[in-house]
Amino acid sequence: MSQSKRNGLQTFILTLALSLSFSKVHAENYLYDIGNYVSDIEASERFYTSVFDFEVVRRWSEMLVSTDGVEFQSIPHKGVYLKDPNGMHLEFIESENSYKYREVQAPVNHFALRVNDLNEVYDLALKAGAKSAVPISFVRLGDFNVKTGFVFGPDGERIQLIEVLSD
Repeated sequence: MSQSKRNGLQTFILTLALSLSFSKVHAENYLYDIGNYVSDIEASERFYTSVFDFEVVRRWSEMLVSTDGVEFQSIPHKGVYLKDPNGMHLEFIESENSYKYREVQAPVNHFALRVNDLNEVYDLALKAGAKSAVPISFVRLGDFNVKTGFVFGPDGERIQLIEVLSD
């Protein structure tokens, strides 16, 4: 084998090894939860468990926080961690004035929950106290066809409800 072919093969093997190692690292990354400040933790918990079948994973009344992993301080924060049947998590932290956090939350426009029957879940959300944000409509993006509608949750969070018609 010539020196140039050997160098080319070595470069290929190195590139392949680096690609595989980076793809392994990235394959372990995924969206874990969506968090939001709310004014009434119990109302949010009731809404998401009754309308979307989320289950409570944990509740807390304080957070222990440390900058060095050794010395922890207690910060009073009431919260709840919820999980849907597919494993997606929502985290809510109660604040007396959740609206003061709107600037922090401003870049997030909405989050979407896939449902099996949009009409049924949309109506159930409204009966549970949600407000209509965008009426039910149909959207096509090439072969991707959905039926969708938006509601405002208990603290004004925009929730897109999406029923996939064809993927």
